[in-house]
Amino acid sequence: KALEYLFQALKINQELGGAFFISRTMNSIGVLYKYMNENEKSFEYIKESYRYEKLYSKYSKSKTLNTLAIAFRNIGEIDSAIYFTSFNFG
Repeated sequence: KALEYLFQALKINQELGGAFFISRTMNSIGVLYKYMNENEKSFEYIKESYRYEKLYSKYSKSKTLNTLAIAFRNIGEIDSAIYFTSFNFG
């Protein structure tokens, strides 16, 4: 049911055009897919959320980069996970 509500929220956010909220909702969908062990779907939504991410705050960008690194790790792309993790230390 949570996934259904997130997709409804995503549709509304896309209609309103708020990139920040689109990014956060896509990130939440990706995290939920991760908990459902659907790592490919998780990765796609988290990657797409980063595309919408703007420089709203260092915290927001850092959180998205960290989630993206975890998604890369979950699909077995360790080098990419390390690469995205390094942004949080640079």
